[in-house]
Amino acid sequence: MSPDEADMQLKCTHATICSTISVVQLNRSVLQGFVKYEMPFSSTFHLCLVLQHLSVNVAMRIHTILASLVATCTAINITSRILAAAAADHINLYSIPVASDALASIEAIYKMDNVTVPPGISSGNKLDVHAHIIPPFYRILVPTVGGVQVPAWTLEAHLDFMAGVGIKHAVVSIGAPGSVVFPGSQAKAAALARLLNEFLAAV
Repeated sequence: MSPDEADMQLKCTHATICSTISVVQLNRSVLQGFVKYEMPFSSTFHLCLVLQHLSVNVAMRIHTILASLVATCTAINITSRILAAAAADHINLYSIPVASDALASIEAIYKMDNVTVPPGISSGNKLDVHAHIIPPFYRILVPTVGGVQVPAWTLEAHLDFMAGVGIKHAVVSIGAPGSVVFPGSQAKAAALARLLNEFLAAV
């Protein structure tokens, strides 16, 4: 989502809140303040109750809207940070065709706050020193390796595997051939390497 699209969503959210209950005079600066200072959702809920003297139903409605807005802006901030860091290093992430898919995949990992770590991991006694991660956008670029189809990978499935065989810790890396997908193009190789590293960092 671009900054302009994010700004438009902020406007729409403000309009939705004001149409939900007319006595609430929330302006865009207030909404931006919630996001800027990363106010916990519970705090926004209590703020609505205390300052606006709203009914619980109305406060919950506003709380839900704000929660959705903050989640969206969190994803926007992740993408913006990645793009800004790449630009500072003179890396054009959009030089490769899967850049948008890659950024969406990275955002999805950061937003997976409801992932449950299987209990078998905490009780495990093994260390996996050679585990591969296959981001979904990477499978688009590299569907097969050595004539064999690259398997699908998810964080949940990886954690389940670790728990099932008693692995407590795993050293992970991207599967072969890594960032060597665009022969002769240093710019594309750098862009892919950065996106793969950002995905690993998110995991």
